[in-house]
Amino acid sequence: MKRVSGSVNEEFASVESTGEFYVPQQHGNIELEHVHRYLLATEIVAGKAVLDIACGEGYGSSLLATKAGSVTGVDISGDVIEHAGATYRRDNLAFLVGTCADIPLPDGSVDVVVSFETIEHHDQHEAMLREIRRVLRPDGCLLMSTPDRLRYSIEPGTTNPFHVKELFEDEFKRLIRSEFRNAAFFGQRIAYGSTMLPDGGALVTRCYWRDADSGEIQSGNNRPIYWITLASDASLPTLPAGLFEQPIDDSETVNAWRNASIVADARATALQVQVAELQAIVSRSRGVARHSREQLVPVTQALAATKLELDRARALAEEQQSRVVLLEVELARLSAKEAQFDALRSSRLIRLHGAVHEGPLSVRKTARIAKRSLALVAPRHRHRSRPSSAPSIATGDQVPGFDRVFYLKSYPDVAAAGVDPLEHYLQHGRVEGRLPRDPRIPIEDERLPEFAPPKTGRGYLPLVSVIVPSYNHAEYLSDRLTSIYEQTYSGPVEVYLLDDASTDGSLQILTSYADRYPDRTTLVVNEENSGSAFRQWRRGLALARGEVVWIAESDDLCEPTFLATLVPLMAHPAVMLAFAQTVFFRETRDNVVYTLEEYLHDLPSLRFDVPWIRSAQDLVVAGFYDRNIVPNVSGALLRHPGTQRFVDEDEWQGMHLAGDWMFYLELIRGGLVAFSPETTDYHRVSEGSLTTQVGKTSRLAVEVDQVRAAARGIYGMTGEVTDFLPTNRAGAGVRT
Repeated sequence: MKRVSGSVNEEFASVESTGEFYVPQQHGNIELEHVHRYLLATEIVAGKAVLDIACGEGYGSSLLATKAGSVTGVDISGDVIEHAGATYRRDNLAFLVGTCADIPLPDGSVDVVVSFETIEHHDQHEAMLREIRRVLRPDGCLLMSTPDRLRYSIEPGTTNPFHVKELFEDEFKRLIRSEFRNAAFFGQRIAYGSTMLPDGGALVTRCYWRDADSGEIQSGNNRPIYWITLASDASLPTLPAGLFEQPIDDSETVNAWRNASIVADARATALQVQVAELQAIVSRSRGVARHSREQLVPVTQALAATKLELDRARALAEEQQSRVVLLEVELARLSAKEAQFDALRSSRLIRLHGAVHEGPLSVRKTARIAKRSLALVAPRHRHRSRPSSAPSIATGDQVPGFDRVFYLKSYPDVAAAGVDPLEHYLQHGRVEGRLPRDPRIPIEDERLPEFAPPKTGRGYLPLVSVIVPSYNHAEYLSDRLTSIYEQTYSGPVEVYLLDDASTDGSLQILTSYADRYPDRTTLVVNEENSGSAFRQWRRGLALARGEVVWIAESDDLCEPTFLATLVPLMAHPAVMLAFAQTVFFRETRDNVVYTLEEYLHDLPSLRFDVPWIRSAQDLVVAGFYDRNIVPNVSGALLRHPGTQRFVDEDEWQGMHLAGDWMFYLELIRGGLVAFSPETTDYHRVSEGSLTTQVGKTSRLAVEVDQVRAAARGIYGMTGEVTDFLPTNRAGAGVRT
């Protein structure tokens, strides 16, 4: 064991560290490792000629020169050699520029070659050893060190950017033994523990340590991070094992903990100061809050009084507004009466009445006047209805939630006619699709479901069956399926992927998603194409177990909230279909072709800016008979039709364009339909799609006639309807 008093580097000057080699101003583990090697080398260099290859800034060569007869330090860097020569001056010490493969010394000129942490900096290992053998005398020896790749780099997961080729233990030992007859090896590592060394004599050294994982005591070599070899063709000199001791208070670990403790203490002190400041702020804030609360009491009381006055003023204003509306209605009624009176005053009947008062009449003249008067009065009398035994008076109970002011403001024609708004709604407005109240205002009375989505719907979490008919949509499938499987709906979902004999790689994509979500996915593959998407609908419905069904076409997209928004609308058991806002796009969702409102612009009685639930009969009258108001089935949820007869009928399954429309009209009969603008379905259109070619196909006209004929039978519709094929937009209301 060598004990060094003070610092071995006190006499050494410093050079800027680049990280490629050790310099004396560095301390900690790296100092222990490097200085210990040179101290070990001094044990075998007394009076000898020594070569320190890759000497770096020269501190080690200078240490060797304290014992050796002569020392030559060689390094590849001219700047470093110049620094070493100027810093370390001894008569027996010289520094030269050279490389490991080209040492600037003659053959057989040195007794000892020292090479610490050099061989891993290049990959010319054999050439370096041959050059070392060239300059060694026949009985000379080599003292070399290198890191063990396993414990230096692999186990800690670190990389030294200056190392070109590190060696494992067996590689290093094999390399040395291939060049020298005799070799001994030493292992080096930084350790903390108890030392028990012999007081002289040559004894085997044994290391013990506690396994970090198991806690068991193990023994063996010291698990070195660095290997050191002493090699020669002659007998090896005696090189003692040893310990380079350092006070534990100076160790790198203790210093790291000490520095961390200083930082922690500083942070703790800073935090204590902050806590004190915050406590002072809290104390002041509490005082301010207490004072503010005291000041707020009269302000709160004044506000309450003001609010009460405002409520009274608001109620009075609403009452006055209602009176104004009623006065306007009464004024319109009186104006109409005045117009009727003016017409009556100029009528033939009044002129006859004046003639009676002009003078004496003969019996014959009087008879003629009476006859003409009867001719004017009798027709009106004949067309009047027989008065009922009790007058018919419309009451709010007939239409819960009816808002007279809203109705008159929304429909000026009713106000101008001077009729009672509730009477008008009951006799005409309901079938015309007019709204009895503002649908954006919640209603407490649940007797009017068609104007208030159910409040309990958020707790309704039925099994939803998603049917995905797919045919040759491989380029869109991944995005579509992702939009389905990433829905935010928290209820149970099952997915049926139906491939209709695709030929473009769709099946591989469908299979990958079925494998990714096996617990909720069923893959069904047709060996032959079915010839109709609606036959695939039928197949999916036969498999579906859910109360609610979503037929999600394979080239469309939707928002993640689609199911979470529409399913609650199905909580009302009479709702047979619920659909969302639909945006028609081409290629990307940003390239919008038109919206649902634009698509159905010629059906003014339907609104798509507010949610609603309406009866199927009302919707058919309002335009569903004339136009398919659910243009894309991907944007709708359906109540499972179960075993209803129409599901198995060939008429709609054999259609190519309007089968969805036929299906809807059959499904919703006798029930309700819901709409929500709060989520969006994105329907893809393209130049080659069916939607853009409807104006050119005769099949569409035939299928539309089929649908209208069916509607007449289901809903009792009669009379003419508007032309189904608009000239300003392709594909109004047909499946694409």
